[in-house]
Amino acid sequence: MNRIYSHIAIALILLGVTAGGYGFWYLKVGEVGGRIAEIDAQLAAKNEELKQIQEARTALTALAEKEARIRGYFIEEGEVVPFIEEVGRIGESLGAAVEVLGVSEEKGGEHGSVELSLRISGSFAAVMRTVGALEYAPYDITLTRLAVDAVGQDVTGGSWAAQAAYTVGTRTP
Repeated sequence: MNRIYSHIAIALILLGVTAGGYGFWYLKVGEVGGRIAEIDAQLAAKNEELKQIQEARTALTALAEKEARIRGYFIEEGEVVPFIEEVGRIGESLGAAVEVLGVSEEKGGEHGSVELSLRISGSFAAVMRTVGALEYAPYDITLTRLAVDAVGQDVTGGSWAAQAAYTVGTRTP
């Protein structure tokens, strides 16, 4: 009978050691699982942060492109003479002669303006096309004053002249 008790005692000891080992490793696996969950949450937060950074970069790139496009509507202070030459070329291409009567500059913050006084002469169609082409040029340009008059006696096919004033937006370089 002693033998049975010794076998039962050994079995109980082995059961206790096995249960203790199982409990120990169960707790260790639980700790590692908790750390894995914590790292997974940190990874998700970093991925969300990375997504927001990429969205911000995309938005900044689009904003920079729009800003460059908008800045292109204004002429720089040093570009006034080339702009006036371009105005003359536009008139020539439409069959009108463009003469600059005056240029004055207004300063005001980042965006000032240049007042251009022009005399546009040619046929009525050429004069009006030039006036419209300048008004709808890809610049911050506004027609502020216009006076059209027939030059000579033959109004139907003769020469016309327009006195026009435009305000062109400028920006500092």
